[in-house]
Amino acid sequence: MPVESFPQTSSLLKIIINYSTMFEKQDDLLARLDKVFTENEKALLKSFTSSDKHDYTSVLLPIRSVGVQGDARTYSFAAAISSNDENPNWNELFILARMITKACHQINRVVYILGKKILDSEITQVTRTTLTPD
Repeated sequence: MPVESFPQTSSLLKIIINYSTMFEKQDDLLARLDKVFTENEKALLKSFTSSDKHDYTSVLLPIRSVGVQGDARTYSFAAAISSNDENPNWNELFILARMITKACHQINRVVYILGKKILDSEITQVTRTTLTPD
């Protein structure tokens, strides 16, 4: 996967996390989500991301996570979600994480950051790193 996909993946991640407000704005990337999610999933996403319920924020982390598909390793991005909730709804976050990886094929890991909500990050690029035999 090319590193150029980082900004686009970051934008798509933010649209998913802010779906209820982005839905009203009719962003161009929403059409992509309409093709991926069922009506039930879109209703869940709208409910999960409504500002009166939770105030989630997300960031695409500048690291690659290793996954295995078939006989080959894949290197994809990791995403982080956070909020100011003292008692996060883990079932809701699990569903949200599955929806993120379903819509963003460049993301294979989603983590939740405990503590205070992270602020919007200015991460714009990924530093290429590789494993060595050592």
